[in-house]
Amino acid sequence: MIKSYMSLRGYIAFLIEWNGVQSIMISIKYNIKLILQKESNKLLLPFNEEIEKW
Repeated sequence: MIKSYMSLRGYIAFLIEWNGVQSIMISIKYNIKLILQKESNKLLLPFNEEIEKW
């Protein structure tokens, strides 16, 4: 009885930890996407200004 309770607790703890890891990974991916968008906007800014002059 105690053994199954302990394994259940371990499993729940594992699930919580895994969800935490997944959410961290998702937020990292999202942040990288935002950073890349900002950087690409900076890189394209002079190019866009040149097009507007035309």
